[in-house]
Amino acid sequence: MSAQDMSALVARALKDEDFRQALVQDPAATAQAAGFNLSAAEVEAIRSVDPNLSQEELEERVSKFWWARPSQGIGGFEA
Repeated sequence: MSAQDMSALVARALKDEDFRQALVQDPAATAQAAGFNLSAAEVEAIRSVDPNLSQEELEERVSKFWWARPSQGIGGFEA
């Protein structure tokens, strides 16, 4: 998935609790239904997120994880 698409997916998950919960339950199907196609590595990255994190903790983790290595794309994945 492109960096722009991943950014849009993450933004939606941060703003929409129902979408975020569905994404945790079934990342590939939820993302696809929303118009995003996740790679296997991206699905695993989403599955690794603790769904019990507070909004603040989730935002902090996302900002650190997804943007930590911009030379490799979102979350360290090739863009």
